[in-house]
Amino acid sequence: MAYRTSLPPSHRDMQHNEPSCNNPIISGSSLILQTPVIPVMQPDAPPQPPICSGWLVAYRDRTGKLRGGCDEREAGTVKECRWDEGKWTVCLTDGQQLPLLIILAVGKTDAHGHVLAAWDVKRHGYDGRRLEASHE
Repeated sequence: MAYRTSLPPSHRDMQHNEPSCNNPIISGSSLILQTPVIPVMQPDAPPQPPICSGWLVAYRDRTGKLRGGCDEREAGTVKECRWDEGKWTVCLTDGQQLPLLIILAVGKTDAHGHVLAAWDVKRHGYDGRRLEASHE
């Protein structure tokens, strides 16, 4: 009985790619099945916060008045973003807790509180990384 001394091309390729359950590897007189390693995500692990601590936010209060931002830092500085029951809550340094959905604009600040960048959430997302879909 003769054995191959090298793997066929389809099996050689598998050595450098992720394993597949469908393709066995033949090694000498043994047949070795490889199973893929699937990363397990912790179900309770919250996603990355969309707005960082120290950044500024602008929003409309219950009366419709525009609040926060660099003109009203005491009502617009983010203490933390908290993941609660599948949604984000923006906690401000003045104690207010706002749903993420009411945030209209965000200002990124440095360690000294200077505004480095500011953007409209609707066009650029909460973290400022979304590209505009159109130039209307």
